[in-house]
Amino acid sequence: MQPLRWPGSETAAPRTVRFDYRKFVYPDLYDPNESLLCNRYKSHGVVIERYQQPQPLKHWNVLADPELERRMKHFYQRLSTSVLCRRSVWGYSKPALQTRILDAYRNVNQALASGNLKLAEPFVSEQMLPRLAGEVSRRGRVAVKWEMVDPQPQPGDVQLVLGGVVQNPLKQGRLHFVQWTARIASRQRVAVYDSKGSVIAGDPDKVLDVVDYWVFERPILKALAVPRPGPQGADWRLVERL
Repeated sequence: MQPLRWPGSETAAPRTVRFDYRKFVYPDLYDPNESLLCNRYKSHGVVIERYQQPQPLKHWNVLADPELERRMKHFYQRLSTSVLCRRSVWGYSKPALQTRILDAYRNVNQALASGNLKLAEPFVSEQMLPRLAGEVSRRGRVAVKWEMVDPQPQPGDVQLVLGGVVQNPLKQGRLHFVQWTARIASRQRVAVYDSKGSVIAGDPDKVLDVVDYWVFERPILKALAVPRPGPQGADWRLVERL
């Protein structure tokens, strides 16, 4: 006995659904909507949350102290931001991020001292570069000598004290921006010289203990489990010095 067929069913071709892995792995290149977002929004542009250093606990009931609540909030923000980076960013690791931050710290400070902003370009956002150029132009024709002295900070010394994530302005698609606030401690010498070579600020022989808080940002394509390499050209870049 022949199986029952609906009229015209003998001519209908079987439908096949093909999975386009390119849109899954590289949505910024092969998904038109994601590509438009990634090309339009390169940076969030402003700091998601400004870091405040921990304050002493003052309330007699520690569990009711607002400072404890703030510390716990920052702890969970760091944890959730780290998990999201590991899920979404191809090749992400904390040591690699710390190395990137320390390289940026050295190069940006050296660029400001020498006036050669090409040293800073690979490490700063598009919004940050003109601000650095403004700092160099405002100081006029003075010479700045800057150097870090031993013991030199190592990548592991960089502390990630606050994390944050925000979606692109249109609130659509996978494009998000991750920010990390880094605490960078170092020992430095800084001196400013006039056109005659006289010291007008700082001291070339005095070592200063310096602690800076810099905010770094990277666009990501948010994922549930499988990290993605894009957006193309994305890297951790300086967006603010607190």
